[in-house]
Amino acid sequence: MQSKKWKNYLFEGTLIVFSVMLALFLNQVVQNIETSRQKEKAINKITAELERNLSVLENWLTVHDRIRIRTEQIVAGESDSLKQQLIAQPFFNLQILTDDRSFIDSNLSSTAWETAKSTDIVNEFNFETVETLTGVYALQDVIFNQTIQDISKIFFERETHNLENIDATLIQFQLRFSELVGQERLLIEYYREVIDGLK
Repeated sequence: MQSKKWKNYLFEGTLIVFSVMLALFLNQVVQNIETSRQKEKAINKITAELERNLSVLENWLTVHDRIRIRTEQIVAGESDSLKQQLIAQPFFNLQILTDDRSFIDSNLSSTAWETAKSTDIVNEFNFETVETLTGVYALQDVIFNQTIQDISKIFFERETHNLENIDATLIQFQLRFSELVGQERLLIEYYREVIDGLK
C-alpha cells in the first residue's frame, strides 16, 4: 500500500512539474511571438519613416543645391543681376537665393527610431542594424540641428542685413550651403542603403 501511495505521489509530483514546465515553455513561446511581432512592427515603422525622410531630403537637396549654385555664381562674379537684386533690397533677402521657395518646408522625423529605443525593442535588432541606424539618425540630427541652425543664425544676424557686408555674407552662405549639400547627399545615400537593408 505504501509503495502504491509513494508511486502515486511521485506520479502527481512529476505531473505538476511537467505542467509547470509546459506552462513556462508555452509562455516563452507566446512572448517570443509577441516580441517578433513588435520587432517587425518597429522595423516597418522605421523603414516608413526613413522613406518619408528620404523624400523630404531629396526635395531639400534640390532647393539647397540651387541656392549653393546661385551663391557660387554671385561670389564668382558670374551673376551680377542676382547680386544687384540683393543689393536693391533694404535687407538681405534670402528668397532671392531660394527663388522664392521655402528654405525648409518640412521636418525630418525620428519618432519611430526614438520609440523603438525607448521601448527596448531595439535590443532585438542585430548589432549592425543598430549601428547603422544610430549613424543615420546621428547624421540627420547634425544636418537639422547644427548645419541648418548655423545657416539660420547667419541669416538672423544683424551684420547679414548690412548690405555693405554682402560679399562676406555671400561667402558665408556659399560655405554653409556647400557643407549642407554635401551632408544631404551623404545622408540620402545612407537612407537608401539602410532602407534596402531593412526590407
